[in-house]
Amino acid sequence: MRRSFAPLTFILLLLISTGCSHVLPQAQREGIDPDVDYTQVKQNSERLQGKKILWGGLILDSRADSEQSELTLYSYKLDRWGEPVAVDDEGGRFLLRSPKFLDPVIFDKGLFITLTGFVKGIETRPVGENFYNFPVIELEKYHLWEGPFRWGLKPHPNIYVPYYIEDKNYPRSHPYDPGPNWGPYWYRPAGTK
Repeated sequence: MRRSFAPLTFILLLLISTGCSHVLPQAQREGIDPDVDYTQVKQNSERLQGKKILWGGLILDSRADSEQSELTLYSYKLDRWGEPVAVDDEGGRFLLRSPKFLDPVIFDKGLFITLTGFVKGIETRPVGENFYNFPVIELEKYHLWEGPFRWGLKPHPNIYVPYYIEDKNYPRSHPYDPGPNWGPYWYRPAGTK
């Protein structure tokens, strides 16, 4: 009696391919210009206005009023699945704007975001005692990452090694209490901030 492994093989391939897909569906990534990076936008914002980009970054600030929401982000390199994994050495800060309400409680400082959007120009604002030219991006779609791990903050030969950011407000029961998000795994636990 011969058994066919074709159905089992198909199911395994389907499971593997869904586990290794981009966080933003292909339909949301249509029309992205992969050659438009942070440096080009900062240098040629007028020429690149309206171009669709796929960027990621760390949320530094979040504001919302009756007209629009605005996030200040620091650009990060994305891996092939769209996760921000390392500080973009060629990048810097940029502004992300949306006419939709982006609640500052949900879009909290320290979280990562992967987004598609459109180049709108440059805006100059003070950062400390200096003035900084922020590329301005109009938000189209996004994926907000949650978890206690921050990638690329510590120099390491493997950029995929995470660095745990400790919650300073966690009340410890004893000096050796590792905290609420501690675990032996490197992946980002779901539902934690």
